[in-house]
Amino acid sequence: MTGKPRLLVVDDDPFVLEMLVIVLEEEGYAVETAGNGGEALETFQRHPGIDLVLTDMNMPGMDGLQLTREIRRRTAGVPVLLLTASDDGESVRRAAGSGVHRSLVKDEGLMDRIAEEVAKALRERQGNP
Repeated sequence: MTGKPRLLVVDDDPFVLEMLVIVLEEEGYAVETAGNGGEALETFQRHPGIDLVLTDMNMPGMDGLQLTREIRRRTAGVPVLLLTASDDGESVRRAAGSGVHRSLVKDEGLMDRIAEEVAKALRERQGNP
C-alpha cells in the first residue's frame, strides 16, 4: 500500500454512507462510495487499488454477502468488513461463510470505533495485527 489507503464504502442508507465517509476521510483515508452491491462491484472493478471494502449486509438487489462472494472470486487479499443490524449467530455464520474479514454491528457506537476497526483490518492484511 502506498499513499492513503483506499476504501470502498457501501450502504443503501445515504445518511449512514455520508457519516462513514466523513469519519473515514477525517482519518486520512481515500474513500469511494456505492449505494448498493451492484454499484459497489462495478466500482471495485474500475478501481483495482481498493485496500478494504466496508459494506452493509442488508441492501436491495445484491446484498453485502453476495458482494463479498463476488469480491472473493476476484481477489482474496482485500478485507471486507460487514455492517450488520445484529450479531445473532445466524448472521455471523453466514458472514464467515462468505469470506467476510469481520462483522460489525451497526449500533450507536459504530462511528466512534469504525476508524479503529478499519485500521486494524488493514494492519492484519499487512501481517501486523
